[in-house]
Amino acid sequence: MVGISRFYPVSCARSVAEQKYIRAKLDLWKKLPESERRSISETIMEIARGEVERSALEAVVIRSVSPRTAAERCRLDKGRVYQMQREFLEKVRLWP
Repeated sequence: MVGISRFYPVSCARSVAEQKYIRAKLDLWKKLPESERRSISETIMEIARGEVERSALEAVVIRSVSPRTAAERCRLDKGRVYQMQREFLEKVRLWP
């Protein structure tokens, strides 16, 4: 059985329904076409400033780690991690 991450809506320009769609798609990361995974990774790299931020955002987006936990693990300000999560949700393309 594949684990589904818990969904917590974020205050951003996307509707809750759009956020659920994005989360559901990301839960299927390994089954996404390579082109879509590449597009998501590029969006993460556009937002993150450096390797540490990229690692934190990847943890939140791809591995469903909470922003608070990612901030603690990467020793970043949790506000910055939440900000990156919002930016990602607003930038990521809904359709390939």
